[in-house]
Amino acid sequence: MIPLAVIMTFLGTIITLFFNSLANTWKNLRKETKNIYATSIQNFVKEIKKDFADKPAKRRAKRTQ
Repeated sequence: MIPLAVIMTFLGTIITLFFNSLANTWKNLRKETKNIYATSIQNFVKEIKKDFADKPAKRRAKRTQ
């Protein structure tokens, strides 16, 4: 399960960037802030990958009659 803190940080990042014209907002950010936002998004993607990797893949076998 993805930790709530990771989800909240990701959503906060996305909301901040999209509600304030993404291109202009990104250009006006300081380097440190860009790194924080990029890390937030990367952590979220890692957690999603880990969440899906932990679940066994279910494949349906075709029945032959």
